[in-house]
Amino acid sequence: MKLDYDVSRQPHSAEPDHIKPFAYGGENTLENGRTICRRCNAARGKGTKPPTPRPPITASPIW
Repeated sequence: MKLDYDVSRQPHSAEPDHIKPFAYGGENTLENGRTICRRCNAARGKGTKPPTPRPPITASPIW
């Protein structure tokens, strides 16, 4: 597991993280793991979930 953690950012908040997100096929291996601060892990987590496909919307003409 890699250590990608800057103690000065947020002390005592190291968390494990997937380099390639588990949601995108990343494995639970030491090669795909690293330790980052809680704030960085939360920021990385945003947007990693693929958007839910929505059906197209047909609008009625205004004029």
